[in-house]
Amino acid sequence: MGFLLNTLVAIMPLVSLAQAAPMQDALATQDLRLAVLADRMLEANAGLCARTMPLPGIILHSVDQYRGEGRSDGFANGPIEILVVIPGSPAAQADLRPGDAIVSIGDTPVPQTAASGKHLRETAFDLIARQPGDAALALRIRRDGEMQDHRLDTAVGCRALVEITAADTPRARSDGQVIQIRMDFARSLTNAELAAVFAHELAHSILDHRRRKAELGETTTAARAAEVEADRLSVHLLANAGLDPMAAAQFWRSGASEPFASGLPFRSDHPRRERRAEIIEREIAIYLPTASGPTWPGHLLALRELPLD
Repeated sequence: MGFLLNTLVAIMPLVSLAQAAPMQDALATQDLRLAVLADRMLEANAGLCARTMPLPGIILHSVDQYRGEGRSDGFANGPIEILVVIPGSPAAQADLRPGDAIVSIGDTPVPQTAASGKHLRETAFDLIARQPGDAALALRIRRDGEMQDHRLDTAVGCRALVEITAADTPRARSDGQVIQIRMDFARSLTNAELAAVFAHELAHSILDHRRRKAELGETTTAARAAEVEADRLSVHLLANAGLDPMAAAQFWRSGASEPFASGLPFRSDHPRRERRAEIIEREIAIYLPTASGPTWPGHLLALRELPLD
């Protein structure tokens, strides 16, 4: 399975490009690490997702993520540039490079200004996500002042903007469209633990928990039910991607889950860590006796149309 990625650079405080360089390097390291795991799950579980998108294998950033001084430095080709090309991805095979500016996606020129509350790189993500998955992804780039047209034969995966964030946010979260994992938390995890965390957050998106919780008014009952559903589905997402589903149970029993679950064992809207591990082990025993995929968790997907209780 290729290193295909739909992730974009994490949201960062507005800093100058010179100040941002060390942070960019640290973020890029964790972005690439997460990308290998996220890519596998997004592609392998595309059939479980209500919305899908092409996976080109690029990480983007935009000039409007940085404050005034030095804004133009590093963006010689345009306001939205490729920061990282994933090795082995469709973008790499098309010889796209860091520093290439994205000029148009499909037949649509990339706007020069973003909508209120967004960065240009998010606008570019939305354009990529809207492209048909059954056709080559057309990108026009600018490199050293010259225009180039590329057509990428991409895989299709679940639609999600996946990002490592340096912001002061929860350690991991999903809002149904964006999946964020905080940089310091990601750095503390093994690859297996990081995969388990990402699978849990992707499960929240697949099961449409944001909408379903809102329908019940964000009650304690709904929040607890959503956590249990996500824990159960996460093992299927791992198995479909060829990863060990038991990593999810091992995560909740390990010290790695302590900062993630800080305070949660005493909250009525989240199960205790040991209880979560037991629920996961039961799901594997009943529905994944070989602890491997492929698996079709229809019993969980059916819950998308039901209230959380």
